[in-house]
Amino acid sequence: MERKNRVAVAMSGGVDSSIAALLLAREGYEVFGFTAKLLDDETDGTCCSADAAARARRACDIIGAQHVVVNLEEAFREKVIGRFVSEYRAGRTPNPCIDCNRFVKFDDFLRIADWLDCQFLATGHYARIGVRPRETFGPVGKRVGDSPTDWRERTKDLLQLMRGADKAKDQSYFLAVITREQLSRMMFPCGDLTKVQVREMAREAGLPTYEAPESQDACFLTPERDVDYWLQRVAGEEPQAGVIRDVSGDALGEHDGIEHFTRGQRKGLRLGGGPAKYVVDIDAQKREVVVGETGSMPIARIELSQVNELARGYTNNGRRVMVKTRYRQREVPATLDTMGKDGLIVRYETPQEHVSPGQWCVFYDGEVVVGCGMIERVCTER
Repeated sequence: MERKNRVAVAMSGGVDSSIAALLLAREGYEVFGFTAKLLDDETDGTCCSADAAARARRACDIIGAQHVVVNLEEAFREKVIGRFVSEYRAGRTPNPCIDCNRFVKFDDFLRIADWLDCQFLATGHYARIGVRPRETFGPVGKRVGDSPTDWRERTKDLLQLMRGADKAKDQSYFLAVITREQLSRMMFPCGDLTKVQVREMAREAGLPTYEAPESQDACFLTPERDVDYWLQRVAGEEPQAGVIRDVSGDALGEHDGIEHFTRGQRKGLRLGGGPAKYVVDIDAQKREVVVGETGSMPIARIELSQVNELARGYTNNGRRVMVKTRYRQREVPATLDTMGKDGLIVRYETPQEHVSPGQWCVFYDGEVVVGCGMIERVCTER
């Protein structure tokens, strides 16, 4: 079979990636399943564990696909866990799932697809890939006799990332770091399905993953292996105590380490009674946590680096987009302006709170993912 009909499917041992492989096999693709070993045996979590790899292999046997396990422990430790620790030490809030996507799943995984001689890489993410109309020729329709790969080849410059059909499971926030070039090789077979449909399809197909547990947000974090554990293992040091101050600079108490806090957090401050206080800033150099009441530090704009523009025509023209800086956060309206060579300014229509450097801001226009950028600075003035 030609390379263009071969698909490498990243299989975590969960139900979503198993159904992705099943659907592609039913469409006539030659499917190669692979499971990435990301954690050593001592720290194996729910995702990509030995049990998960065994489930993925059994699913491939039923589907009629080959399966291999690929060791990416070193890459994951350096690019994801290492960054997780360094960002918290710098007083920022990392997003390890986005780091895993941009450095491992859409980088190392594509190299694995090449190694398997596959044109495409598929995952079980709940997102869709659409085709925008040509500016002068209108919609790009399928021709008689078109295979999915023929159509993809003719439309690769028009592809756009879109939200998943299941709004409760939509994962486009985590996928916004994918580049336009990478998008042309990606497939998300579950994007038009709901989670209920996926599980039912797996049950009907007799796949061993149909009751597999949901993967957790950060697979390497467990009650036993928390932030303190990874700080000691990666950086070789314990969190350092410091002072908690209010926005006027008065000392209110002490904390056990800035690594335990993120902006917007209330839990763990141990400040006693009075109005509820939240973390509004973290000074890593002084090892200080700054707290305030609701509304004490409204954020009018944020400055982004590492911008990934997936859809053009949204900057410097006052065009409104909807943005969010956390996966489960409610989207709010804003406009985008370029800043320097690779930066971007997000100006909120209404000031927001608890936005943290290190997190990612993702922009939407309806169902379309416009792009994203890493938050470098938050500003109270517009």
